[in-house]
Amino acid sequence: MAKQLKFDVQARESLKNGLDDRATRNAAAYCSGEIGAPALPLLPRLLSALNDQDRNVRIVATNAVQKVAPKKAATLGNTDTLGLKR
Repeated sequence: MAKQLKFDVQARESLKNGLDDRATRNAAAYCSGEIGAPALPLLPRLLSALNDQDRNVRIVATNAVQKVAPKKAATLGNTDTLGLKR
């Protein structure tokens, strides 16, 4: 269990850094969504990614927010079109 926890902490840190790099934001948002609730510390960055200039990043970030924090996603309005804005 401790080994898994260490991996999760390392994975979240890597994903957090990935959201700063334009070349990997899409993959980082996707992986955050796959991690689900344990990626909750990344929520502020995922919410920021909803306004990314890249449409694909916005769509993937929308899906990730739905998986990481479904209650927060529900407060954001129509999540079917959220990532399509701009």
